Amino acid sequence: MYCGDSASGVFANTVTMTDIYTGWTECVAILGKEALGIRDALLRLERRMPFPLRVICSDNGAEFLNHTVVDEFVKSREVPISLFRGRPYRKNGQAHVEQKDFTNVRQAFGYERIDTQRAVELMNQFYESAWSDLQNYYVPQAKTLHKERVGSQMKRVLSFPSTPIERLLDSDILSEQEKGRLAEKEHATNPFELKKLMREFLFRLSKHFSFKKSWPGRFSHG
Repeated sequence: MYCGDSASGVFANTVTMTDIYTGWTECVAILGKEALGIRDALLRLERRMPFPLRVICSDNGAEFLNHTVVDEFVKSREVPISLFRGRPYRKNGQAHVEQKDFTNVRQAFGYERIDTQRAVELMNQFYESAWSDLQNYYVPQAKTLHKERVGSQMKRVLSFPSTPIERLLDSDILSEQEKGRLAEKEHATNPFELKKLMREFLFRLSKHFSFKKSWPGRFSHG
């Protein structure tokens, strides 16, 4: 949520969807947290994921747990999507998404208040035009294989870092034709051009309000 110093009124929020197996992540910005807005955001995320959804495990908030979302993804589907909620009273109940809150969202937009529809549109252009491809095609992620106790401490044993697209292409989730299309898209993208495009969107977004100390340095325009 991008509420700045005040949680009053309507402000922008980012809905993040992460596949646990591959780490493939997509984001959509919306204004407010109404059920219809969440439903539309989830539909938008579903279209952008490179494989069909079978299960959605959401936060425990009423913006996700409501009739509008259930009607769309369960009751109206020939093949319903299973809906689950996170573990109540567990701060790491959605760890696979929450671990990306800073690296994948805050480092781009910081902590300032964003509360206009035009700003939300620019955020979504940023996500769809550059951010998604950069994160999913070029940013490797290590996964925890298991934990070992060393003396009084627990040590995590990590896998070799791989990008989401590498994990996806190595899996049997997609057909060979679908894998070929994704591989062609990967070869057609340039990470340096993507980062340049991201900086341009952030510069345009910065004109809608004043970033202060929280202005992210990772992609800032210079």
